[in-house]
Amino acid sequence: MTREVTGASAEPHQHPWGWYPVAFSREVTSGKVISRKFAESEIVIYRTETGRAHIVSPYCPHLGAHMGGARVDRELLVCPFHAFAFAPDGRCVRTGYGTPPPRGAQLTSTPVRERNGFIFAWHHQNGSPPSWEVEPFDFSGCGRGAVWSRTFQGNQIDFLENTADIGHFSTLHHVQATLVGTPRMDGHRYATDIDLSGFYRSELVTHAHVEVFGLGYVTVRFDMPKLGISAIEFAGLTPEGGGAMTLRRITHGRLAGTRLPRAAAWARRPASDLLGFALKVAGNSQVTADVRMWSRRVVTETPKLAQGDGPIAPARRWAQRFYQEQEA
Repeated sequence: MTREVTGASAEPHQHPWGWYPVAFSREVTSGKVISRKFAESEIVIYRTETGRAHIVSPYCPHLGAHMGGARVDRELLVCPFHAFAFAPDGRCVRTGYGTPPPRGAQLTSTPVRERNGFIFAWHHQNGSPPSWEVEPFDFSGCGRGAVWSRTFQGNQIDFLENTADIGHFSTLHHVQATLVGTPRMDGHRYATDIDLSGFYRSELVTHAHVEVFGLGYVTVRFDMPKLGISAIEFAGLTPEGGGAMTLRRITHGRLAGTRLPRAAAWARRPASDLLGFALKVAGNSQVTADVRMWSRRVVTETPKLAQGDGPIAPARRWAQRFYQEQEA
């Protein structure tokens, strides 16, 4: 049977629980307020004077003004209509008239984490609090991240399946891929290792260590020992609504085994910056090819798998946990 679904056997637009990147950190500077679509709804993201990012519901409980037009006053978010001010936990703490705030006037706050260049929002079908954390990465020796994003019609399982689908590397990307060992599935984390020949250059073997956290966040560590360089890429696939998704990527370069003369040590950081940008550009065509496929396919509920596909079936079984109300 073939039908379009949002997961291995989920109903349309039932979004799996987990952490999702909803913005790049650099997009939300101190005092800035932005609005985003997220999981069939809308959220407002802002950063206070102390540098903390917060996420709240989009409409003022007073008379319904959209908080995307609000301003930040130190640690408060101030409504653009009647200047009602809200604390980071969503409570209304003052009105624009100097009168006591109405009882029960509150914005709904969303759990938020800021890690690895992203602002993450937590989503759970029944409102349960976060059950796992986004791991921070050690950026020692890394250059500034190069960012890229694209919005398209897709499916939340695309990220995971793209990792498990070893066969598509040769047919779509013209890259020879070899699975190293067996994928590890532990709670909210799916990890696998892949050797890629020709991913960046035809004669270059790249080792990729891939970790998928939930169904919305992926980290890939690329090692190219022949060149003495490595890279880390963070990527998020975030549901907006009606099947629309935004894919966000951040690529950091690292001169892993490259020794520079002491007089040239100053060049390591700008060289790493340039490397990250170059690797992002080199990977754009590969990612664009994936997006082209994702945006025009349906997910077959019972696919007729063949030898050479890779571990798609166990990956899909693992994905089911994120459509359940409780963590398996």
